[in-house]
Amino acid sequence: MSAMPVVLVTGGYDHKIRFWDATSGMCTKSITFGESQVNCIQVSSDKSLLAAGGNPIMQLFDVNAIDEKPLITYDGHSNNVTTVGFQRYQKWLYSSSEDGTVRVWDTRSNMYSRKYDCGAPVNTV
Repeated sequence: MSAMPVVLVTGGYDHKIRFWDATSGMCTKSITFGESQVNCIQVSSDKSLLAAGGNPIMQLFDVNAIDEKPLITYDGHSNNVTTVGFQRYQKWLYSSSEDGTVRVWDTRSNMYSRKYDCGAPVNTV
């Protein structure tokens, strides 16, 4: 049985999310992130989901899917998304933005359940 390769995930201003084999340095997969640069990415603890934030959208991807289509696109922020992350059991996704809000989203739909108005751009959660 072969060991699963160590994978790095990167995102940038070229609208691409790339999966890298950390041992060989080879790019093994690439996803186009729509009309936006990639500001932040987070892989779920079970390594099955990837959340990415841009300006002003977030998208949720199935890490093991063959196609590039997101599972869900989240609309609600009005400026750059600066942080994305998962609740421990992946039922909820959280985000922060330069629009001064932090939001908590249901990973099964594109609706947010909580919105916190911070009054200033939020850099991280």
